[in-house]
Amino acid sequence: MKQLLSIFLLTISFQLSAQSKLTADQLKYLPGTWKGNLTYLDYSSGQPYTMQADLFVTLLENGRKYIFSNRYPGEPAANAADTIAIDLASNFFDGHKISYVSTIAGNGVEFATEHNGTDGNDNKPALIRLTYRFDRRMFTRKKEVQFTGTTEWLKRHEYVYWRGDKKMMSGN
Repeated sequence: MKQLLSIFLLTISFQLSAQSKLTADQLKYLPGTWKGNLTYLDYSSGQPYTMQADLFVTLLENGRKYIFSNRYPGEPAANAADTIAIDLASNFFDGHKISYVSTIAGNGVEFATEHNGTDGNDNKPALIRLTYRFDRRMFTRKKEVQFTGTTEWLKRHEYVYWRGDKKMMSGN
């Protein structure tokens, strides 16, 4: 009986740390200026490539939309802005269903979305996973793909951003 109770309490504990829905409060650190880098997999060479990438996030419509303005100082022709719609009631971020949400230290959050799409130089069908992780000082956004007919996840690219002194980030 004690063993069954222990398993039950462990299960409840896990469910409390891995939520099923994203909340507006968890998104409070997202708006603002982020400095960082983009590392992506060059499918032609098979090698990773890193470049400076900055992000400016603006909140619109009481938290229902954000503008992500990407700036690439070394490649200004690649600069772009995207409007990201948030539907917390239906658990959608940028038009994709949120597959998991987890709180992290520092009052941060990690969540992921998954959707079917295409990727690669030849636009192969794939399951695409986008993972977002941030708190008040650090923000990462990672794209992974699983091509149809495979079981392996391939990291396509990852943005790593920070606020404040990057040297102090290693202790946080």
